[in-house]
Amino acid sequence: ASPPAAAEPSVAASPPAAAEPSVAASPPAAAAPSVAASPPAAAEPSVAASPPAATAPEAGGGAPGEGSFGFSDWQTDGPLSIQSEELEAVQKQGTRTLIFRKNVRVQQGELSMQCERLEAYYPAQANQPTRLVATGKVHLVQGTQDAWCDETLYDRRAETLVCRGNARFRDGDNTLRGREIHIDLAKETVNVMGGAEVIIQPEASSMGES
Repeated sequence: ASPPAAAEPSVAASPPAAAEPSVAASPPAAAAPSVAASPPAAAEPSVAASPPAATAPEAGGGAPGEGSFGFSDWQTDGPLSIQSEELEAVQKQGTRTLIFRKNVRVQQGELSMQCERLEAYYPAQANQPTRLVATGKVHLVQGTQDAWCDETLYDRRAETLVCRGNARFRDGDNTLRGREIHIDLAKETVNVMGGAEVIIQPEASSMGES
């Protein structure tokens, strides 16, 4: 009798293609701080005064940050104190502008600011400024956070804060810098324009790990 036909060898199935590794999404930008403040009492138009200079606030320092920039941690509650060597008040068609010059120091709660000139703009019949402009070696401090720039513009209506000219923000050991730093307080976004640079130091708990 004829022998049975040999069975055909089976063909191994091709393994499924390996899944592509997922790409971690970048974390959302940190919320920005508010610099809004209640205004000082309005002065008479075109009057210069020389109040004593306030004690210079201490610069921020302390423990390293946690890998993010805590703009939302900035506190702007409490009474506002502004001191300078010179003060000028200008009133025109119901609007008022207070101009502080020389060794200007602003304090509100734990937030402090130093600059060479500060202008506060008040619309007609308003008891709070809608816009603040600080110029000349601007330095803001709260706790472990510092910000430096040549000019700071704060628009209360638009809820925006702009630091222009050699702008730099430091949270502990972490640093954010650029030509301009735009902070949208309503949208909680931060945009850096011109030579943007971010330096985030590793957390202390991860130092020395293999």
